[in-house]
Amino acid sequence: MGLDDLKQKGKDFVNDHKDDAVNKGKKHFDKHKDEYAEKGKKIAKDKFKK
Repeated sequence: MGLDDLKQKGKDFVNDHKDDAVNKGKKHFDKHKDEYAEKGKKIAKDKFKK
């Protein structure tokens, strides 16, 4: 098995699993978006002092 074969196996693996990973990420974000919004507001407030 050469380097090109390994690269292709990696690409195939990513392509086969990317939809699941994206869906997990979306579910996680939806579950925690209010928490993230509050953290973002605090960071912005601390950074810009407004």
